[in-house]
Amino acid sequence: MPLPTYLVCHKHIGGTFPILLIDNMKIATRHKKYKDGQSKLTALFQELERHYGIEVRLCTPYRPNQKGTVENAVATLKTHLFTHHSGFGSLKELQEKVDHIFHHLNQKKHNEKNDTIDRLLQHENRYKRSAPKKHFVYVEEEVKIVRKSTLVPFDGNYYSAPEEYKGEKIIVRYTDKIVRLVSIDGKQVLAKYSRCYGKKQKKYRVWNVLHKLQHKSAGFDQSKEKHQMPKWLKVLYEKTFENQAEEFFVFLELIQNFKKDIIKRMLKWHEVYKKTLTVNSAIEFVSRC
Repeated sequence: MPLPTYLVCHKHIGGTFPILLIDNMKIATRHKKYKDGQSKLTALFQELERHYGIEVRLCTPYRPNQKGTVENAVATLKTHLFTHHSGFGSLKELQEKVDHIFHHLNQKKHNEKNDTIDRLLQHENRYKRSAPKKHFVYVEEEVKIVRKSTLVPFDGNYYSAPEEYKGEKIIVRYTDKIVRLVSIDGKQVLAKYSRCYGKKQKKYRVWNVLHKLQHKSAGFDQSKEKHQMPKWLKVLYEKTFENQAEEFFVFLELIQNFKKDIIKRMLKWHEVYKKTLTVNSAIEFVSRC
């Protein structure tokens, strides 16, 4: 189970319980032998314990009876679903059937606890606590090599790194929402992207491929690099530089190491003094700073 799926489950349940009993998933268990013979939680699930204030317990491997309620529910559902149905026309139809089956089963008494499943769940809900308001953020990292295309493969997708890092190792630091490309010493963030969950998607930052674009400026208007530029850069390119790609690339090369506040001040300076933004006017602004 990937981390985003696990977090969605917590949201769907609407809170947390004091004890979480889980299977020996790769995401949760370190697959090594220890002197005491006990399984160990991964760093991720140790962080989850601290964040949600819960105790995570692992089932003993090859002991399905420890999670018998879940195993029995799955077996019962399969029996009811496929005994009289060979297939379903849509996911909606399947979901409606699943809901109907569970509604029926939850009205029956548990064979050992002398109460219905619905009422037992109500009793358990007394122990449910509200989940923390702060979103859980856990940063993981992997070492990758930047390809000749400047792309870094990660989780089935590709993210562009600066051209000077071709063939070098970098660190990919990621959460469920953000992917950062970081220098191998961990000190410099090279690029930041929103995380992709499709497959074979490519994410670009125009700053990272300036040298390549300068040699292929004629096709820039139809390129993915232009399509993925932030809105303010697209406006500059189309309205200020009037789709003159070569001059635009020189401008980008000039400002690529500027901090955001300096770029904002530069654009404001041109607006106040009613100057047309060009490479020369940008150089003039820099000389005044």
